[in-house]
Amino acid sequence: MLVETFARQVADILGLEYLSILAKVRQTQEQKSLSNWLQKADNVKNAFAVRFPEQIADRTLLLIDDIYDSGYMLREVGLTLMQAGAQAVYPLTITRTAHSDDQ
Repeated sequence: MLVETFARQVADILGLEYLSILAKVRQTQEQKSLSNWLQKADNVKNAFAVRFPEQIADRTLLLIDDIYDSGYMLREVGLTLMQAGAQAVYPLTITRTAHSDDQ
């Protein structure tokens, strides 16, 4: 619920409409539990669908998530939104996972 609360507050502050339109269509593992980028990409592939595509047709969206890990979750959801008719998708995360190879 942290992400939903945060997203609602961001929408309110920016004067944007809050939409809850994504549905998870299959179970996935937590991204942080996976050891490599290929597993993370496969884990989220085709895992989401847009419930009300007519609400996003030709619209620019702000996509809010809690943690940026590999970027594959945001990429997959962004592609799903674009394929459903969104004009553009801009991702925003609350925090980012630190990896040992980060500098």
